[in-house]
Amino acid sequence: MSDYIGYNKSDLVNIKDNDVGTQLLDKLTRIKSDRRIKPLDMYDNVYYSHRLMYNGYNLQIGDCYFMIPPEFIMVNSESASQGIVTLRQENTQKAKSGYHKRTILIDLVFNGVNQLNGFKVAGPSESGYYYVDGLRQLLAQFKCTPFLPISNELINKTYGIFTVALQSITMTTVPGFPNVMQAQITLQEVCMFPYLEVPDFCFRHMIDWDLFRFYYQSFLTEDHKYKRLQSLPPNKEHNRFKMSILDTTVFADSKATEHNILEVVLDSVILKESGDTNYTPWIDSDSSDVVISSFQCGYSNILTNIQMADLSNPTIQFLGGMDTIYNITFETTDINVVQALEQCQVSNDLLIRTNPKIRSSIGFVKLESELVEFTGSLFVMIESVVTNTVPGFPGLYNVQMNCVAYDVAQSERESLHGFRPFDCNKTDCINNDFEPDHIHDEQAIDQSEEGWKRKIRQDAYAEWKLRTGIEVYPDLRLPTYQEVDDALERIQKFRDDNGLSKIKGLYPCGEGCGYAGGITTAAIDGLKTAENLIK
Repeated sequence: MSDYIGYNKSDLVNIKDNDVGTQLLDKLTRIKSDRRIKPLDMYDNVYYSHRLMYNGYNLQIGDCYFMIPPEFIMVNSESASQGIVTLRQENTQKAKSGYHKRTILIDLVFNGVNQLNGFKVAGPSESGYYYVDGLRQLLAQFKCTPFLPISNELINKTYGIFTVALQSITMTTVPGFPNVMQAQITLQEVCMFPYLEVPDFCFRHMIDWDLFRFYYQSFLTEDHKYKRLQSLPPNKEHNRFKMSILDTTVFADSKATEHNILEVVLDSVILKESGDTNYTPWIDSDSSDVVISSFQCGYSNILTNIQMADLSNPTIQFLGGMDTIYNITFETTDINVVQALEQCQVSNDLLIRTNPKIRSSIGFVKLESELVEFTGSLFVMIESVVTNTVPGFPGLYNVQMNCVAYDVAQSERESLHGFRPFDCNKTDCINNDFEPDHIHDEQAIDQSEEGWKRKIRQDAYAEWKLRTGIEVYPDLRLPTYQEVDDALERIQKFRDDNGLSKIKGLYPCGEGCGYAGGITTAAIDGLKTAENLIK
């Protein structure tokens, strides 16, 4: 059997003639031959020498190739049935739905800094390099995309699963083994045919991996940026931490209000009477006898099943991400540290009660820890604190703290932003200080030539706001058009400098699920693409 080209290369298409295979796939995908463009191969971008160790028994999820094969894989297939209770019958009347869904559980071990942070390779970024194939990159994919192709000998050839939805991941440290973490991943099989009208095994060949890699790399940082996944420093146990709460003096005389609380929390505005931060250190492991002995973190996504009548398994709609959950155990021999960990929650609760107007913006503790920053957080909300003595070790205490990641900008993210006034040339619109009850009579649309012109101007302004100022999926942190344009220029230059195949006539244009805003985003994509083609 000869090799196929582009996305036609597949072990499942047992056809000797490439032309026949191409015609068959075109018929399957309902794409006309004059519209079909061969996507670039995954290995066309960057040559990763460490991937030479990869084989079919390893695991690939999206753009992450894991060098250590999974410790454990479980595939659970569920088929719903219904039992109808009837009178004077020995058994219930049973009926099968005729559909099933499959869930995959995978256990992985990440050993060493490279497998945690990712392998450093050349890439078309501003820094000149990417980090790939580590736990941090898998976490970034959980944050930025719900559906990914999967490659594994058992999962592909035995179960015929090629595309999965990222449902949840739980990662834990391994006591006594620094720079080692275990992760359990829960995936759900997803049928991509309703979205793309192609077989699931073709999905991996329809992704522009250059742009996808640029996208998830934006979630990584080496500079301790808030809400980015910070790399772990090498040759350390990562068990040190510092816990702080907002100082009470920043709330004196109503200095901190709902208008400036975000700047206060991020230390952009210092209101504390002395020092260069608005926080009071509560516990610092550098000066106290306490360390993190166990760390567990969990991500999850909200997924809803949509069963199509003519498909055996459901497709899935992504509805956003859930809270990041932490279960942290502190170990200490100092009873004062035990008391301080307990009083940290009590003092924070008092701070919230005494400032009710901004209580939704201050219900957190600042937890500076390499492990917490590795998972993309800095602020947490304490839910419970449990203290245990250790049998056989008098004077040793384990304090278990359950927390959830806290978004300090949550109030601002949930605020409503309207389109009025439409005339963006007005001074009050530019400064955003117009009165909400101000009536712009001149913007009313009447049945005249001027009224139609006013309607066109308002529509154009609304479209501009959609394309530049409104996030359709704020939890995914999608890049702007300008960021994509800049990335394409860097990708093109990188490929030219390294003698790789070129990208020509590539525009970020696509479509999505109509029930999730895909029609609007597809229309905006089309407008932007048309503008580029006209140029």
